[in-house]
Amino acid sequence: VIVLRRGEHEQTPWLRNTLGFIACEARSGRLGASALVGHLSNVLFIQAIRAHVAQTDAPAQGWLRGLMDPHIAPALAQIQQRPDASWTVESLAYEARLSRSAFSNRFRDVVGEPPMTFLTRWRMLEAARLLRTRRSDTLADVSALVGYESEASFSRTFKRVIGQSPGRYRSAARRTGLLV
Repeated sequence: VIVLRRGEHEQTPWLRNTLGFIACEARSGRLGASALVGHLSNVLFIQAIRAHVAQTDAPAQGWLRGLMDPHIAPALAQIQQRPDASWTVESLAYEARLSRSAFSNRFRDVVGEPPMTFLTRWRMLEAARLLRTRRSDTLADVSALVGYESEASFSRTFKRVIGQSPGRYRSAARRTGLLV
């Protein structure tokens, strides 16, 4: 969680301008306004992360630390952009421009877990988001979107990582109003 408190915007002058631009576009009703608001929200998120990092010491380990590492960041970007790809430690090491063993060691040191453990967790978090937001997609569709050919394997992994089956997760999201 990153908190940007009112009154601290003096250190982050972009905040007022970005929020003003988002509000203006949201009220405008102009063609493409909702797409622009979505993109501006991404910009706001990136700016908030930057401000947070600038105001605090870098974390000892974790995803944020990985994003700051020149070798690990490209691999994390690929995982996040293409969770369905058939990633291996070797292919991620290639993205990082490191040997397989150097990449594995550095990833574990920087992120705090092995690359394939991170990949699995990232895929399941992405699957959870898809289950909440894409109500017409079947479990097989979601499974394929996060890199699983076998729906059964996907379901087992989802339950292990998230704590409940994908079907139960989606049903709970519907009941609680989390399904968008």
